[in-house]
Amino acid sequence: MAVELSEVVSVSVNVSSTGVQATPLGVPLAVGRDTIKSGGTALAVNTTRSYTSLTGLAADWVTSTQTYKAGAALLGQNPRVRSIKVARIAAADTLQVQRITFSADFVTSNSIAFLIEGVTTTVPFNTSNAQTYTDIDTALTARADISNVAVNAGAHTVDITTHAEVIDGGLTITSAIVTLGSSQATATITETTPANDLTTALTAIEATDSAWYGLVVTDRDEFNVQRVGAWVTGRVKLAVVQHGDDSVYDDSITTDAVSVLQDAAYDNLLALFHDTDGDALDGALLGRKLALNPDTGTTTWNLTSVTLSQTADVLTAAQSTVIRSKGGNTYEDIVGTYRVRPGQCVSGRFADTEITVHWVQIRIQEAIYAELAGASDRNSKIPYTDPGFEIIRKAIAKVMALGERVGHFVQGSSDVTVPALADISTSDKAARLLTGVRAIATLAGAIHTVEVTVDVSI
Repeated sequence: MAVELSEVVSVSVNVSSTGVQATPLGVPLAVGRDTIKSGGTALAVNTTRSYTSLTGLAADWVTSTQTYKAGAALLGQNPRVRSIKVARIAAADTLQVQRITFSADFVTSNSIAFLIEGVTTTVPFNTSNAQTYTDIDTALTARADISNVAVNAGAHTVDITTHAEVIDGGLTITSAIVTLGSSQATATITETTPANDLTTALTAIEATDSAWYGLVVTDRDEFNVQRVGAWVTGRVKLAVVQHGDDSVYDDSITTDAVSVLQDAAYDNLLALFHDTDGDALDGALLGRKLALNPDTGTTTWNLTSVTLSQTADVLTAAQSTVIRSKGGNTYEDIVGTYRVRPGQCVSGRFADTEITVHWVQIRIQEAIYAELAGASDRNSKIPYTDPGFEIIRKAIAKVMALGERVGHFVQGSSDVTVPALADISTSDKAARLLTGVRAIATLAGAIHTVEVTVDVSI
């Protein structure tokens, strides 16, 4: 019997890809407080699940819930996104509780200073240890950032509960210092109940699953839309919030939710005015516009029509103008069709511009990483030389050229430059750090309004 060649030479073949998987910019996430319905598949708090159809969505969520309505709005557009993610958060917020424990009784002439959120509240000794604790209760309860105080003079404790509508996440209690008197108790500060609010929930969700881009939250009160804005800023995400309080279209009010968001100038948060909270216009808009893959094209968000069961808001021209002047967007009847306008984020930046910013940032990161990782996988490297710099330049230039072809940038406007090796500092060379790389381009933008002058002569 002939000897098999495999007994002499053993060869194994491993097939792998050095390519980088593109970050999904078309996957929206809906966050709600509802529980999975009876017979549905369990979903833990602060975790996500993907859905591709209304049938799958209805298998887990009662159709009357806000979570289902948001998901259905995302999936119910034409065109629509291929898939969505849904996350369940706790049914109600848990407020943070911190305990200050003093080492001994307060004595005559003591002064107790609490430094909380950078503001000091001072309580002087009054008659007895017990009365002083009562005074502490009164003084701290009067603060706007505290919702409840519980004191125990015998145990020397002060329990402080954060006011959820003022402080997001939790209070910063820096110190509790006793001065004056013949003796001074010392204090220790411990967190007995951690905060669990929308901000902490979003952070927990992102930690378990960050592979999504758009965000809608079914908690639409003024404090939660502000929390969404604060959370999403600085992240490569785009959030759409919805709020329908009448104060938004009152030009004499500057403390409404949309005005507060505008003051914060969030580039990646779009605020909708819609007076029907149970109607997920936010999900409908996000699902409609994220249906377009930014690798293949761009779209304005102005004059977007959506599939929604409710009619447009009835606004006067003045009310509509006020909403838009505050950085918000309206959903109105325009010559018989219901449309969202003008498609702006609260900073004034248009939503399609922000998507372009995110797209080019992510795709350039991916392109450079693909070159670096690919070289390593080939047991090679990109040398720290002018030819090596050119490899990086070409990788970026490919992204910029694609941006021109699909409409992110004006045709012929992009340019990528890298420094010459001779101009690199010794410290950067030693650190193998390439700096001074620059890519420029002109945004293509979009026409939103047109002014036409017609001259007619006889």
